[in-house]
Amino acid sequence: MKKFPHSIIIAGVVKNCAKYLPKLFERIEGISERFEKSSCLFVENDSKDATRQLLGDWLEKGKRGTLIVYDRLDAAIPQGTARIAFARNRLLDHIEGDALLSQYDYLLSIDMDEVNHELFPEAIASCFEHPTDSWDALFANQSEIYYDIWALRHAWWSPDDCWNNVQRRPAFIPRQQASRYSVHGRMLCISPHMGLIPVDSAFGGAGIYRLEKIRGCRYRGMTKSKKAVCEHVYFHEQLRKKGAKLFINAQMMNSSGINSHSKWAWRILYRKPLIIRAKSFLKSVWSGIIRQFIGKIYGNKPNHIIPITPERNIRPPIQ
Repeated sequence: MKKFPHSIIIAGVVKNCAKYLPKLFERIEGISERFEKSSCLFVENDSKDATRQLLGDWLEKGKRGTLIVYDRLDAAIPQGTARIAFARNRLLDHIEGDALLSQYDYLLSIDMDEVNHELFPEAIASCFEHPTDSWDALFANQSEIYYDIWALRHAWWSPDDCWNNVQRRPAFIPRQQASRYSVHGRMLCISPHMGLIPVDSAFGGAGIYRLEKIRGCRYRGMTKSKKAVCEHVYFHEQLRKKGAKLFINAQMMNSSGINSHSKWAWRILYRKPLIIRAKSFLKSVWSGIIRQFIGKIYGNKPNHIIPITPERNIRPPIQ
């Protein structure tokens, strides 16, 4: 197995993810083995399941890295994206303040749920098929539906805050219709053969960053007016100001099929139209069966008219 002559930190923020962790540990171990040096770093807060115990045991068993824990963070920072941004910033603070970790080459930031259950080493290896000086951050793709539209910024595909569009919709447009247009309608299927797709921001559950490029950059999940925003967008704005080159790597697949992030898009964009088509198909088949049945009874003569025999239905001749 080919090893890359690089060092990598695999990091994530975690809460109530116990059911996803066993498979995720396998993926992280597989990726770590492909690098000359690796370390793991996680921030966990307020889990009500076995997340904290599982992470601690796994890290301690293999001497794989560090777990930072927070209690009552939910109460201290009740707004969700602001809390996630805080946790991501603690990861960066720890890396930059550590004499060893700060010298690593890359940071692989991952979501700690089922979206990365198929983040195999080959997906990460595909990043290094491209010259390493041609990119500063590469983001994951999904086989069925690219779901992470809130984090996405692309001049044509998704140039603005999709959920802000939904919130600011005119009163005559139902929320579901606005969501279908601004959010779910942008969820595409990207072929793995599309190479690198330049973006201003993205994530998709996993992103690999050149560590020296993100030094000094931080996340923000809420505006000064207390409005929730995607924490990745602000982070990537800072990267681009430093001249960073950001891409979705179409080969960097981390999920196949439908997951919890894409199920609503699947229902709205694909399942409902399929049901409508199926009903239409069954209706046409059933109509054909009825026509054949009538044809057998009355014959298949062209323009055949079934006679009306009851006398009460026959008009008397006009005098």
